[in-house]
Amino acid sequence: MSRQPASSDEEFARRIAKEVHDSMQPLFDGINSFMRASNDKAALQVLGQHPELLSEQAYGLIRKGINDARDQGYLDEAEGMSKRLGLLQSQR
Repeated sequence: MSRQPASSDEEFARRIAKEVHDSMQPLFDGINSFMRASNDKAALQVLGQHPELLSEQAYGLIRKGINDARDQGYLDEAEGMSKRLGLLQSQR
């Protein structure tokens, strides 16, 4: 069974999706490091390494993570994320 070649539209969509993913990865990595930092001092050090965390995009992603955690019943995690978001807001 031979596979049909992908249309140019499909190839374009895949390429764009990969470019978007690749461009967002540093932001996701920064958010992950910031949220997993052992304490506020360490989180601020991460912020110094990832100034993109001060962006509206980062804020929106973190808010979504908090809401998702609450919706799924992870209330303690949502609370911890909210506190870390407060730290981030204090630096904006």
